[in-house]
Amino acid sequence: LINACCGSGKSFTELAAILQCDAQLAVIVVPWLVLTAQFLNDYFDSLTGWPQLQVYQRLLVCSEGFRNIAVVEDFLKTEGKRLVIVTYASLAVVAEALEKLAMQPDIAEFDEAHHMMEPTKLQVVKRVARMSHRAYYFTATPSQAMRREITASTSLTMRSETGGELREFVYLLPQAIKDGICNTWELTVVMVSDHWKEMSALEATAMAYFRTRNGRILLKCGLYAGTRAKQTRAVDLKQKDAINAFRKIRNQF
Repeated sequence: LINACCGSGKSFTELAAILQCDAQLAVIVVPWLVLTAQFLNDYFDSLTGWPQLQVYQRLLVCSEGFRNIAVVEDFLKTEGKRLVIVTYASLAVVAEALEKLAMQPDIAEFDEAHHMMEPTKLQVVKRVARMSHRAYYFTATPSQAMRREITASTSLTMRSETGGELREFVYLLPQAIKDGICNTWELTVVMVSDHWKEMSALEATAMAYFRTRNGRILLKCGLYAGTRAKQTRAVDLKQKDAINAFRKIRNQF
């Protein structure tokens, strides 16, 4: 599990891992079509693309025209190094083709891996992870439930290397800011009612935390009630203020 903040180089790491293990067959799973275009543009097709990746034949399984299992099977049977980029919504097609051909990816990588926790996607992710020699999960927002599912879906190869324990690399936003890796960032809070408007930004953040109960907070800038103007509130991250805000809101739950 690569638990790293946004902008710290998770996509870079995904492709570096493929090259590091000299994968003959690699599978990258993404939540949205736009990320497939980002991979191709940033690392394959642009002037700054990686020459080492050009040897990989690529198949995108993420649209109606490329969900045909026969097309996937034909690609998997080709000679040379192959890279399949697929959305979570289409992953079942790839899983079926791999099982039918009794093929094992050298590496499977799950981008924005918190999306795998949707019940319809989780079972397919487990199938692909178990048949792969290595599986890596990339996210900035892991939950304990996600960690349990990753551990349960570890392949026999990975279990022999890790002893069945989850290996987690952690690189969070405070460290990334300190290191100068993430030097442009902001936290914005949505105020959606008169009650919420009266809260401090820290109290609203605490409210979001206790409502979600998943250890992660994703807040976007909203419209200020009444004026419809965008509202952004700075957060003072003094430890004493944060503790008081969380204690105050926790009592409501």
